Amino acid sequence: MIGLNIDGAEIQRLADEFGASRKDLQRAHSRAIRRTATTVAKEVRQGLRSELELRNLKILRRRL
Repeated sequence: MIGLNIDGAEIQRLADEFGASRKDLQRAHSRAIRRTATTVAKEVRQGLRSELELRNLKILRRRL
């Protein structure tokens, strides 16, 4: 399992340093979560494709 440690104080320090508003932080957080989810899904599909020896990724996408 992958661990993720988020230091709120460090995030606040960076936000203060760059003059980011709360809305900016929320947008950045949402974008990071979306991109991470997309990347993980892509990696899972590729792993399953190779493990199941599928030639056509389209079939796997339909099943997921």
